[in-house]
Parts: sequence; C-alpha cells; structure tokens
Amino acid sequence: MPDSTLVFPAHDYKGDTVSTIGEEKAFNPQLRVASVEEYVELMGGLHLAAAGFATIQVPAIGYHATRGETGATLPLNLVLLALSLFVICGRVRKAPIEPRG
Repeated sequence: MPDSTLVFPAHDYKGDTVSTIGEEKAFNPQLRVASVEEYVELMGGLHLAAAGFATIQVPAIGYHATRGETGATLPLNLVLLALSLFVICGRVRKAPIEPRG
C-alpha cells in the first residue's frame, strides 16, 4: 500500500482516529522491528490479553454495581478481575512465557 493510504486505528491510546500507512511505519513501535523474532519478543512482553481483560472487568463491575446487580454478576466479575490480575502478576514476576522458537 502507498504510504499515503489512510488507516483508522481501532485502539489508539493518544486519541487519534485516522493515520496513514507512512505515519504508522515511522512511528508505530510494533512496525519498527527488524525481524519476526523481534516482533514476537516485543508483543509477548506486552501481556495484552490479561491486561485487556482486567481493563474490561473494572467498568463491568461499576456498571453492574450501579444497576444494583450485585447478586450473581458482581461476584463473577470480581473473580474474573482477580484471575486476570493473577495471570498478569505471574507472567511479569514469576514465570514469564518465552516466545516459541
């Protein structure tokens, strides 16, 4: 694709809603790697799945609590949050998962 091609990032943490292929090549750290191995190492170190899941659970807990749904949903959301935080802690401190070779 040409560098001028517009792209619309699904989750840009700076709040940008549009970019170009050229801008992403120049400034996106996930695209500025020299090899597949370097990309796997970079992405593996981010722990995105557990962190993303924990991020979803926090507003879910608030949502259910404000609606008074504390019977079954709130305890389940608290357990899921605790599990995702446990996974994050284990991956970062105790047993980092090495990339497959």
